Amino acid sequence: MPNSPYSNSQSNTGSMGGGQQIAQGSNSKLTMEINSNAASNEQTLNQTDVAQLLTEIEDMIDAAMLPTDIKDEVSAYLSAAKKATSKDEPKKDVAIVNLKSMTETLEDAGRTLDVSKNLFIKVKPILEKLATWLGVAAGTLFSSLV
Repeated sequence: MPNSPYSNSQSNTGSMGGGQQIAQGSNSKLTMEINSNAASNEQTLNQTDVAQLLTEIEDMIDAAMLPTDIKDEVSAYLSAAKKATSKDEPKKDVAIVNLKSMTETLEDAGRTLDVSKNLFIKVKPILEKLATWLGVAAGTLFSSLV
């Protein structure tokens, strides 16, 4: 501990990966640093990765035995999200709205159709990855079939 009676320093590192340092005193700065093992191990997605993930979802939708009207609606939302993310300056807000609408359609259909619920379960991990790139919490893209 420093010689000054007005200083306090604390460091905490644990299995959660959090470490923080705090200094208090008459002329000291407050510094806080938190590191998450999950965040540091997570790979940052780029636009190409996002396009590949959206294509994976598209392939799952195409292969699913969904009723035509549901498949068409879900595909339209996904197509709009793909278009929004493929721009030089991706329109993430447009992609978020369309992915949310896509998942809501799957969730609604999943209440009566097992095939839709199963499709949502397969798509969910991909949506979680996309949510990070879009800058939103995964729960923003889906809610009830968690």
